[in-house]
Amino acid sequence: MVSGTLSKKYPSYFEWDEGLVKEDYVVATYYIESSTDLKSAAIGIAREQSAADWEFMGDREREYGSDYAARLMDIQALGTTNVPKLDSFALNTPVYEHESKGEQVFNKGIIKIAYPQRNFDTSFTNMMNALAGESHRLGYLNAIKLIDADFNPGFLKAYSGPKYGVEGIREKLGIGPRPVFCRSTRPAVGLKTEDIVRMAEECLTGGYDIFKDDELTCDTSRSPFTERIKSMVQAIDKVETKTGEKKLYIANVIDDEDHMHELIDAAAENGVDGIIFAPIMNGCGLMKSVAAKKDLLMLSHNSYIDVETRHPEFGIGYPLWLKMQRMCGGDFIMGPVTYGTPFMDQKGHQEVIDACLGDFNGFKKALPIMAGGREAHDLPFYLKVNGGSPDFMLIVASALDHHPQGMTAGSRAFRQAWDSIEKKIPMEEYAKDHSELADVLKK
Repeated sequence: MVSGTLSKKYPSYFEWDEGLVKEDYVVATYYIESSTDLKSAAIGIAREQSAADWEFMGDREREYGSDYAARLMDIQALGTTNVPKLDSFALNTPVYEHESKGEQVFNKGIIKIAYPQRNFDTSFTNMMNALAGESHRLGYLNAIKLIDADFNPGFLKAYSGPKYGVEGIREKLGIGPRPVFCRSTRPAVGLKTEDIVRMAEECLTGGYDIFKDDELTCDTSRSPFTERIKSMVQAIDKVETKTGEKKLYIANVIDDEDHMHELIDAAAENGVDGIIFAPIMNGCGLMKSVAAKKDLLMLSHNSYIDVETRHPEFGIGYPLWLKMQRMCGGDFIMGPVTYGTPFMDQKGHQEVIDACLGDFNGFKKALPIMAGGREAHDLPFYLKVNGGSPDFMLIVASALDHHPQGMTAGSRAFRQAWDSIEKKIPMEEYAKDHSELADVLKK
């Protein structure tokens, strides 16, 4: 149900009581703008996302049912705006009083609402339905963004976080503290398996660590999934023998759930190292389940998530989304497209770092991913904005394809650029004896 106005009945059932136990609740933080006062709007969200209405119940039943009501905990007013962002509306239902509206001024603020865990137990899907299921379509809200959630111990006990995480990935690759280099299939569609294998062999031979399917590389007649993964596992073995370095292959299993399970089983049975999930489409709950059952690295992809995160005042905050993927088992997690670019300020970078690499319930660190237009000569910048930590993965395609000496040389250029940083030799100086890097610096 949705509305542009709110009932004022029984507000105490939706306000925090100091006699309640905070550890029994998941506390959500929202940014909101509303045509009504912030308290009424916040109680309206708490009402809508839990009991909705007590009207048909007597006093005793209301008191009993109040254990299941979401509760407003805190309000921080941030002034007003008269800029309309969403269409306001009101529904004429018995649940809500109808009020006429003139020219609107919207109150802005940060609110915290506590949701009783007893409403959803440890289910990720039901938790998200409680925190955000219908709140974003309430007619009296001009803006609403779920920006954080404080998960209580009773909820988190069902979550294990990454099975491998940063240290496990490094152990599998046999590498120390440096960025992980990954190539994605490009073109993403239309290639035969033999073309994908050749691409993988060239970039991995040059020094890249991981080859992954693109999120759009599906199970097709041009490159059937089982044929592709078997060929890729053989290619990985071949390159490892040739280079003496450990390499990994990550296969795309994004699909409808029934076929997805077939792909996951095939990957696990044929020696694939990891799989690509799109949790905003396939569900974090499913990723959590697969991560627990399969001995596979989990690459949590950002397909479709910008629909939910990109608007600064609507949807869900990206740092929270990163944290959720980590708790559900993501070993690698795609950062926002602006992560590792000048388009994100240091505060934004720090939020990514904290979500993936910071302390969180004892979970292992997840490796954040930078992707999109990455260049070898920009490695010092990537390192700087990541707080000086080499705990990140670069996914690069175009820079390898466009290297004048070819893809293998393009891969070597990235490793050479990192070597210059590690050895504390200026990149221009180091490039004098490394032609692959020198070609990159000429651009």
